[in-house]
Amino acid sequence: MNGKVHSTDEWTAPVVTRRKAIIAIAAAGAIAALPTASTAEESEDAWDKACRLADELSGVLNETRGGGWFVTVYPGNHSDRPICFRRISSHLRRQNEIDPRLKALIDAHEMAFRTFSDECIFTDQISLGRKATKTELRRYCRAAKREAAAFDAVLAFVPRNDATRIRKAQFLLDFNSHSQLNDNQVELLLISMCGGFA
Repeated sequence: MNGKVHSTDEWTAPVVTRRKAIIAIAAAGAIAALPTASTAEESEDAWDKACRLADELSGVLNETRGGGWFVTVYPGNHSDRPICFRRISSHLRRQNEIDPRLKALIDAHEMAFRTFSDECIFTDQISLGRKATKTELRRYCRAAKREAAAFDAVLAFVPRNDATRIRKAQFLLDFNSHSQLNDNQVELLLISMCGGFA
């Protein structure tokens, strides 16, 4: 038996009179005419329902684990995990932190730029008083390619929060002020601003 169903062996059929039958039929008709919870929900606009449920969820979150969590909810057909709980403090901290991946890219470019600058000395005929050797020119070309690739990696990086966007902009301002961005690099930067999609 279903645990929600109450049953007993001592059951006696009630005595049904004509008056009781009429009253019962009238009451049943009145109940049938009342809107049920299911029909009310079916007639509710989907947007209004979403707003109502979101408001209820917001109230429940106030009482959940000290009110320190929020929920991201996507449509059920959006992904296999449409509901995600996140800690508010961790989310805010990440929003105010510079992405360590961008830090690593900037550090890599600074290192590549120093190497490139050092190699430039050995291709300067005036300071050397002679022409650069083939070996020195090859080293210069390799350093230039590495610096350009490291710079492009910074340009292409997609920042996900304001702190990271500001750091990337600060890094690029010096190069832009000296008109050192070519057309391809400007395109890379614009694509990164669109989330990495052209």
